[in-house]
Amino acid sequence: GKVYSLAGTVQRDSEVTVSAESEIKITNHIQYEDYTPAVGTPGVAGYVPPNASDTKNLLGILSWSGDVLISTSAPSNINIHGIVLARNGVFQVDNYSGSKVRGTATLLGGAITQFYGAFGTFNGSGQMSSGYGRNFVYDDRALTGSSPPYFPTLDTYTSFSNDIMDKIIWQEG
Repeated sequence: GKVYSLAGTVQRDSEVTVSAESEIKITNHIQYEDYTPAVGTPGVAGYVPPNASDTKNLLGILSWSGDVLISTSAPSNINIHGIVLARNGVFQVDNYSGSKVRGTATLLGGAITQFYGAFGTFNGSGQMSSGYGRNFVYDDRALTGSSPPYFPTLDTYTSFSNDIMDKIIWQEG
């Protein structure tokens, strides 16, 4: 079914996957107990993003056939730690165009979606008009093969080429 309210803390050394057949709504911060917080403000010189390197907290948020939404009741400047997978949907802000400016949505993890979801709108001058700005910080542990428990993965890959003309050729000068 659906998950109507997802929020909380993933305890130190815990690996968890939350799975639903359809929609999942994030209603408040979802944070690892063990992580290094950000320093500064995203987009401002000197900003150091959060990270979870060398920790064992890991969260998967998985919707098989629906969307993963940040709820209209979620706080401003929301933090979401985990890998979000909307297999046949989007990861986006619920009612992103009908809300006030809500600050920044920081994702420490990753987003895998069928379609690209909206988080906010901007006016003609490039200033935010509604919703959240994105601050997606990808979890470098995924580069070494870490994934949440029972998270869908691929174990085989296929690549093909028609001829040498398909190859990218570097030429200098």
